[in-house]
Amino acid sequence: MLLNYLKLSLRLLARNPFFTFINVAGLSIGFAVFFVLWQYSTSELQTDKMWKDSDRVVRLLFSFEGQGTEFVSSRYPPAAAGIMAESLPELSEYVRICIQEDFRKTFALDHDKKIFLTNYLPNGQKISFQESKLIYADHNLFTFFSIDMVWGSPEQVLLNPESIILSEKLSQKYFGSTNPIGKILVLNDTLTFTVTGVYKNLPVNSHLEFEGAMSIKRIEDQILSIDFTKDDWFNTYFKLPVGVNLVNLQKKMDSTSRALLKKEIVRWFGETTYLTLKIELQPLTEIAFNAVMHDSFKQKSKSLLSNFQWIALLILALGWINYINLSISAHRKRTKEIAARQTLGAGTKHLITQFIIEATLINCLSILIAFTLFQLFKTPMEYFFDFGIARQGTSVVPSALWISVMVSGGIVISGLYPAFIVINKSPRSLFASLRLHSSENQIARALTVLQFVAAIALIVWAFTVNSQMNFIMLKDLGFAKDHVVIVDLPYAQRKTFSADLKYFSEEVNTILGVSDYSWSSSVPGDRDYNGIGLQRNIASEFIGVATNGGINERFIPFYGIKVLSGRNFADNPADENSVILSRKAAERLGLTPEAAIGTQVLVEREAWTHEMHPREVIGVIEDYSHQPLLNRFQGSWSNDAGMALTLGNKADAENEPFKFSIKIEGENFDSTLDKIGELYSISFHGNLFNWTFLDDNVNRHYENEMVAGNQILLFTSIAIGIACLGLLGMISNKVVEKTKEIGIRKVLGAELHQIAQILLNTTVKQLIIATAVGIPVAYYLTQQYLEKYSERIT
Repeated sequence: MLLNYLKLSLRLLARNPFFTFINVAGLSIGFAVFFVLWQYSTSELQTDKMWKDSDRVVRLLFSFEGQGTEFVSSRYPPAAAGIMAESLPELSEYVRICIQEDFRKTFALDHDKKIFLTNYLPNGQKISFQESKLIYADHNLFTFFSIDMVWGSPEQVLLNPESIILSEKLSQKYFGSTNPIGKILVLNDTLTFTVTGVYKNLPVNSHLEFEGAMSIKRIEDQILSIDFTKDDWFNTYFKLPVGVNLVNLQKKMDSTSRALLKKEIVRWFGETTYLTLKIELQPLTEIAFNAVMHDSFKQKSKSLLSNFQWIALLILALGWINYINLSISAHRKRTKEIAARQTLGAGTKHLITQFIIEATLINCLSILIAFTLFQLFKTPMEYFFDFGIARQGTSVVPSALWISVMVSGGIVISGLYPAFIVINKSPRSLFASLRLHSSENQIARALTVLQFVAAIALIVWAFTVNSQMNFIMLKDLGFAKDHVVIVDLPYAQRKTFSADLKYFSEEVNTILGVSDYSWSSSVPGDRDYNGIGLQRNIASEFIGVATNGGINERFIPFYGIKVLSGRNFADNPADENSVILSRKAAERLGLTPEAAIGTQVLVEREAWTHEMHPREVIGVIEDYSHQPLLNRFQGSWSNDAGMALTLGNKADAENEPFKFSIKIEGENFDSTLDKIGELYSISFHGNLFNWTFLDDNVNRHYENEMVAGNQILLFTSIAIGIACLGLLGMISNKVVEKTKEIGIRKVLGAELHQIAQILLNTTVKQLIIATAVGIPVAYYLTQQYLEKYSERIT
């Protein structure tokens, strides 16, 4: 019997190839997108939940508000973990991690964050690469997070001070597929490390992104003596005992935190200001979604991922709606067939079975095609749209279960609904039926409206995302950034650095293609930006502002920053005790641009020391955006805080020149850059020549947003395509249904536009209704999206 039903279903599909194509095409695309998007979004929402006891792991944060300064940071001095563990038994189990961005010679001794590793082969050859994702960590790192090992014992791998543990990816790069335990890697051609283990590549859905780990034991003496006022800080993670309530522990910490780090806090903020500091514990599973100052990992958006789940369901629903709509639309063609079967004794059960088999056949065929599409487009999706399809360390059972439930439910619903339309009708009424009943028409129209609502909402959302990204990318940031290359100056500066820098500057200006140069402590878009404290006078409020500090006299004209009043720095030692303020900084000090010139203000000698020195304001510049236009970058050193610039490092000891800006124009960019690299090697012997475009330096903060925009645009296009397939099928069926009517009207002289009006009249009404409903939905989605930006389109 089932074989007969199957044969009949196959005949019906073959008899209506256009109908079959639209159904299968819509469902195949819907299933393929659902498989990708549901798995991706579900996995991303489970970020960091794969680690052992993830619900009990927290990260240490501190926040500070007051005196014109506010921020939240995850960086602590390494000694803080031990101090807190002694004071609070609940915090006795901890691990500290220092990422490569925070490596400093003050504690790492023979290297900073610029690292290249070398494997010297027995034949004299060497394999060498520059690395950017190494860490220093406590010996219990791999047991604390239960990171899976390929080779080596997780308890032992970091016990040796000179040990290094590699990810599978890094091990493959240096040693191929062989077991590298016991092999030697040389860091910067000076330090030797022994490979003691290899761990599995970290899953994409984790905020942990390191590819190699070195033992804190190597630098233990140095890190425990680090001054709290320096930025050589570590991420600190605690594992709470079973049963400890995080809220209650936080309250306990609030009452004791001042005592925990009182000495260090007082030294940092002063006797009266440390009271506004708050120590917090951030759950591990919230870190990736709530990044704070200095976090360099890829931040994720829960709202966006949740929207992706809804989009996955929506796109699959659009395919099923197409099937149901076309089934209803094609109902009239089959009424006589169904009536004949009922006359010959077919009961309700037989009709339902027939429709379920037809639905199952179409859905199964669509799923097979979807899996084919999945395999074909898996790699391009990962590469162009940043979809990690295969995810290590996460359970696929929940996703597989949900997918199975959704598919089964869709088959039942899309199969049963057309059956219910006809099973309660008598054969006589079916034989006499010439058109769909109004109730059936209303349901079909409602489903079509739902399709249009989804399409319109997604169109507006995608348009908003694209417009916002264009707004950000094309916005005048207050400085010139075209054709600018940023070269990293040596972080560890020798005694001859000033002479080396002077030589490099003079010679680089003679290279053909170089039109201008400047240097500074930081440049717009840097992660390693700095702050500086200002006071109008000793009795006034202390305010924190941003600084690119350590600039030379060429910086302001090089970047085309507008001078509102006063003058720029001159190559004059007298200006080393002066300061230039931005408009916002002057306003926060209660000064107008004109009145500020010649005024004495107090400038902090070194960050967080509160050692204030009088400096004369010689100029006021227009504000410029040194940080991304994202809300998570707002705070004490945000674009809204204002800017203070000093010449060299005399006014602020921390503002050594670390960035060299070069403007390269002309067609021979590569040869010009090669000459600059050769000059760099001569000027700063032994240091790696590392450069980047200023555009890339600024835009890298928006990488996640650009990827998300591309993802939204992709799925919006797919949803629109599926909706259009359904519309094409509906119009085609309507043409067939009204063939005789159209023929008569044409004989009577009807024009083409009049025929089109007959066919599209209902569709236009549906679009109007869908627009009225879709725009409010789109408004909600766009407002939710735009909240992450500090400046946005209207």
